Amino acid sequence: VALVSGGKDSFYSIMECIRNGHELLACAHLSPRNQNPDEDEESYMYQTAASECIPTLVEECLGMPLVIRECVGRSKNTS
Repeated sequence: VALVSGGKDSFYSIMECIRNGHELLACAHLSPRNQNPDEDEESYMYQTAASECIPTLVEECLGMPLVIRECVGRSKNTS
């Protein structure tokens, strides 16, 4: 199972795993809690930009099942 963020690195890691003989069974994505474009809900640990593209990239392009869970945590210290 590959954790995908929507960035090039997560898809590159999938390609490298397959190249090294691993089998991709499914993908997982941590979706930002707030999908309102007027409010910034960027994660400091996880890329949230392009989250709306994940279903198309994974299900249609990779042909893999996708599990999506919403991020619920918040930063304790943002300074």
